[in-house]
Amino acid sequence: MKSQLKLSPEVYSCASAAGYTTITGEESADGHIEFSAGLGETRNLVRIDPDGMVVVNVSERLEPEYIVFAAPAITTIERYLLMTFGSTIRFRNKMPRIRIPVDKDHLAEGHDLAPVPLRGDDRLALIRTGGQTVAWSRSDPTIATIVLVELSYHMTGSYDDIVASYLSASGAPLYGQFTNRRTN
Repeated sequence: MKSQLKLSPEVYSCASAAGYTTITGEESADGHIEFSAGLGETRNLVRIDPDGMVVVNVSERLEPEYIVFAAPAITTIERYLLMTFGSTIRFRNKMPRIRIPVDKDHLAEGHDLAPVPLRGDDRLALIRTGGQTVAWSRSDPTIATIVLVELSYHMTGSYDDIVASYLSASGAPLYGQFTNRRTN
């Protein structure tokens, strides 16, 4: 049985603007959603696993998939994808890079990082101050820290504000303080 995975229109629009092609859950054999770039060289596959966890796997150059992001809530996955595609949009359009601090001392208020089990492995996770796990990233703790700290700033604000911030040269309304004026 196919999962009923659906993402917000903002995610599909942002993916398209970033140059990704999409295969929707209705189009794929098992209900996953696929975003491909570089003529399929890089594929981001989003699916709901049997345990209910929503995961993003990547496959590069038709190599085996590996997990890069997981979250219990689809809305967190959508914010991660908006962050991923938004950065690509800015790069492709030669806009100033949004440089959110990426060390654990600069997490957005209300968030922390801690190792949390994910399918038998302890992985770095973004957690809310009250202890609720928001998301896990890659197994590499350095990359996980960068992704999860950046994500912490994407957990506030509406999807429309996140998209508008990536499309705005200044990074406004959400990320203006993190935008330098040099082009990439």
